[in-house]
Amino acid sequence: MKRYEQIISASVEELARFLVRLSENEGELNYCRNLPECMAMADSGGEIPQEKCVGCMMRWLKEEATAERLEERGKQMPEYIAKGKAKEAVDFAVELSKSEYDMMCDAINQIPAADVAPVVHGRWKGWITPAFYGLDDFGEPIYRDATFYRCSICSRKSAIKEKFCPSCGAMMD
Repeated sequence: MKRYEQIISASVEELARFLVRLSENEGELNYCRNLPECMAMADSGGEIPQEKCVGCMMRWLKEEATAERLEERGKQMPEYIAKGKAKEAVDFAVELSKSEYDMMCDAINQIPAADVAPVVHGRWKGWITPAFYGLDDFGEPIYRDATFYRCSICSRKSAIKEKFCPSCGAMMD
């Protein structure tokens, strides 16, 4: 998705927040290519022609969008709640009649459930052991120290210390 497509597909609220941040100089668009002729004009105290900036901005808009977002969308994970807990919280916070409570429960039940799983945290437990690497020129076995790791959740062995266990999916701390 190109950057201009990302801007076009933004909601009105996202676009408004983006523009407010820019007007308050909180956000930066790194569209300037720092062209030599622009830098020379700026160094000599001259003003950079707007056409140059427009050209750089157009090039920036046509680039592929990365993980950056108009708002904090890409920086925070969405939060998920249990429907039962939401019903309890509303029931506790607001006094509702039986029919109002039933309507509220129906509305919550109509919200599609997200397919989420709890994050399981584990650790790699490492140990050093001699490992057979083959035979030398005289037919003698060659052993070298090798580090192996074992997942603290599923006990799967690995020679590579990865961020996630490939067997159980646990996030390694």
